[in-house]
Amino acid sequence: MLELMGENLTPNLKVWFGDVEAETMFRCEESMLCVVPDISAFRSGWQWVRGPTQVPISLVRSDGVIYATRLTFTYTPEPGPRPHCPQAQEVLQRGGGSSNAVNPMGLGYDNQHMHHQQQPQQHHQPM
Repeated sequence: MLELMGENLTPNLKVWFGDVEAETMFRCEESMLCVVPDISAFRSGWQWVRGPTQVPISLVRSDGVIYATRLTFTYTPEPGPRPHCPQAQEVLQRGGGSSNAVNPMGLGYDNQHMHHQQQPQQHHQPM
């Protein structure tokens, strides 16, 4: 959500990001909320933000009058999916190659028994 603050805002205004209309909620003459469109609306094929992308924000009245603003919205990169690691894929595809594997919760298992893996305790002393 993005909040726009201004003056003389009306319920018949919609927020646009570039050429994409955003779901807009009028709050009062000084405030509007809108849902920020997904990056894929501006960058075809992108499911996550790969690089900074800036789009202009404008207000469009229900009769089509466009109010340009000096505002822009910048999509900033977030951690996204990492490229696949061939070695990890190999291990996962082998399946039963190891008799004692460890799952992410620290529970070890083999084909017949489950047992808890002890993790070393770390003690920190106050400074």
